[in-house]
Amino acid sequence: MMDAHLLEVKNLKKTYPIYGNMGKFFKPKKRMCAVDDMSFYIDEGETYGLVGESGCGKSTTGRTIVGLHKADSGSVLYGGKDLCGLSDREFRPLRGELQMVFQDTVSALNPRQRIGAILEETLKIHGVGDAKKRREKALEQAQIEFFAAASHELKTPITVIKGQLEGMLLGIGAYKDREKYLLRSLRVTQTLESMVYDLLTISRLQAGDPGFQTGKLDCASVIRKYLADTEDLVVGKDLQIECRFPDSVPVHANESLMEKVFSNLIGNAVKYAPPEAVVKITVREGQGSWQFSIENTGTHIPEEAIPKLFEAFYRVDTSRSRQTGGSGLGLYIVQKILQQHHSRCHVRNTQEGVAFFFELPQRQL
Repeated sequence: MMDAHLLEVKNLKKTYPIYGNMGKFFKPKKRMCAVDDMSFYIDEGETYGLVGESGCGKSTTGRTIVGLHKADSGSVLYGGKDLCGLSDREFRPLRGELQMVFQDTVSALNPRQRIGAILEETLKIHGVGDAKKRREKALEQAQIEFFAAASHELKTPITVIKGQLEGMLLGIGAYKDREKYLLRSLRVTQTLESMVYDLLTISRLQAGDPGFQTGKLDCASVIRKYLADTEDLVVGKDLQIECRFPDSVPVHANESLMEKVFSNLIGNAVKYAPPEAVVKITVREGQGSWQFSIENTGTHIPEEAIPKLFEAFYRVDTSRSRQTGGSGLGLYIVQKILQQHHSRCHVRNTQEGVAFFFELPQRQL
């Protein structure tokens, strides 16, 4: 008969309540599953590695094992006892044997910091160069990582097109239906074209293109024009558009760049809203600024994905984004443009859906 394991986790499950805008005084709207059916064991003298991306449940598993969280179901066996069934008082004598070692918060990557700031902080800790050199080195590294990611993203559609063309030329299997696969190749080419244009826009933004001049601009006119151009898509999904903004919303900005901001934010709201949902476009007057909000109802974004939304090539749902033809650069470009206009875009889940919002200084036309 084999000896019992030092620690054995069986079918562990842990969920967290998700509350609405009214807070924890009300019944949670739903529960988010952080750990589901987790099972493993550790024998004496062993080291066990639990590997996964941020938000996958590693820390929750550890906190549940040491009794900082209560499991929804499953068991944690240690010394012949099921830790999940112990009260806080019964668990207390074991705390000297079961402890968490927390990661170094200085060296850990903070998803709310930009890559350049994270790298610069690391270089500063290790005493590498002066502040200017550290910034330059951090920017250089960030650019290398960006273009490495861009190369990977460009490779996928090129590979798809190449495979389809070779299949049609050789007349292999289903590729004999040339009309079908030529249409598919065209769609992939359009996605590739969109990505290239987005990369050119980013390059111009980073280079400080003198063509991006600012001037007097009425954002209300920009929004109305974009809605008129996308009327067919709105009607096709039976969406309701609610516009709440003044006849004139004067700002000092670059027209072509702000057109990209609104086309990305409103376009995403229309694209990802389910049929018969509502898209709300609101502009309110603040103290010396205009407060913009674009919200679509009927869907939410996972909370753990929100800090990553403005990263280059990040997609909440990769398969869905591929189907809708997104380059993965739209929100990254939005944030870059707004930073050039001394603003930032933010996002939050609302009771009804998802809202993106930002501010711009007022200007008299």
